[in-house]
Amino acid sequence: MGAICRPTDGFYHDFRTDANGNLCVSPSAGVTPTHRFLTLAGDGTGSPQITGNYANTVTDFYYLNSATTPFCIQSALLSIADATSMNQSDYGGMVGGVTNGVLILLKAPSGFEIPLYGGTAFKTNQNWHSVTPHVTLSTFPGTPQTLTVAFCVTAAFGAPLSLQPGWSFVFRAHDDFTGLLSQTANIQGTV
Repeated sequence: MGAICRPTDGFYHDFRTDANGNLCVSPSAGVTPTHRFLTLAGDGTGSPQITGNYANTVTDFYYLNSATTPFCIQSALLSIADATSMNQSDYGGMVGGVTNGVLILLKAPSGFEIPLYGGTAFKTNQNWHSVTPHVTLSTFPGTPQTLTVAFCVTAAFGAPLSLQPGWSFVFRAHDDFTGLLSQTANIQGTV
């Protein structure tokens, strides 16, 4: 009968009638919930840690859609953990933020790039608030602390972001992140 994104889970479902003529909602055929970390390998394998020194060399952590069907990205999640308290003007607990920042973008097989979120270079914890209200600092007492940033694509824009075959979702690092305990980025959606 038709597909619709159900707010309770953020996935697309088909409206159908059962054998008795009752209207029911079921997951779309061929739709599999998928979670992929962005890594240097680009295929979800290898270390998801983005904690090295990339100040002199721009480094892309990404996921390349090598399937023959689109990857419908429902959300993306960034997690930053640090051994010290975090302030708005820091990046994690790195006092004063970072110099170049990180970018989030899509990359075509041809190398053509589409910066997401207006090409914002995220240099401080506060910068994440400029594009999403879903920024949470752990409330556990003491340190370390963890900052999570969720990009709820489907909820914000009414449809998932379609990562076409051969395209990549990229987290571009261009600073020294060795002071962080952990930093990971991942995408979640359906294939």
